[in-house]
Amino acid sequence: MKIAIIDDDPVFSKELKNDLLTHFNSLDEDLKIDIHNNVSTLNYQYTIYFIDIALKDINGIDVARQIKLFDKNSYIVFISSRNELIHDTLSAKAFYFIRKSCYEIDLNTFFNLIDDEFKEDNFISLCYKAKKSYISLNDIIYIESQGHKLLIKTNDQEYYDNRTLKEIINILQKDKYIQIQKSYIINVEYLVSFKKNVITMSDDKTITIGRIYQENFKQFYQEYLTR
Repeated sequence: MKIAIIDDDPVFSKELKNDLLTHFNSLDEDLKIDIHNNVSTLNYQYTIYFIDIALKDINGIDVARQIKLFDKNSYIVFISSRNELIHDTLSAKAFYFIRKSCYEIDLNTFFNLIDDEFKEDNFISLCYKAKKSYISLNDIIYIESQGHKLLIKTNDQEYYDNRTLKEIINILQKDKYIQIQKSYIINVEYLVSFKKNVITMSDDKTITIGRIYQENFKQFYQEYLTR
């Protein structure tokens, strides 16, 4: 899991990073937390964004809207010393608002809420060679069976898991994921082209749909396009 802190206060940013590391490290050994003191260094490959509203050169709410345009499934958490701005953040579809004046209370509430997200199957726990990772289901582009392990390709990196495709497909969202070959499950939200039973995913990966999966995929994809 990747987390971004966008705040031009380096002291507060470091404190927040340390608190996030303390909470999430035991859950995800691949956890990465980046601090951006200005948005010029920001990319859109994070699961959770902590954004100060009153940045020096740009409104944090505008930053959040840009992130949501790129990735509607990302989690936006606003942080601010200006409590009166909480209602202004509603338009950016934020997950939570942390008041700097009530930092410890609000951060603990955030932890409870995000832990509930984990439990409600919005995230998936992976384990390979005793290494644990937590990733958002929305970030998965495709899953490939590689012998006795699975490769899980996301927006920003690759993960591995000890399960089989048959085991993992039962815990994926049925409206997004479909098996298209003996060795592949894809997330149709990342499908960019489909021609003559060959699909191309957002990372330029091309996969041929297996013969016995073709009719089911065509029906599934047609239903997805009309939702």
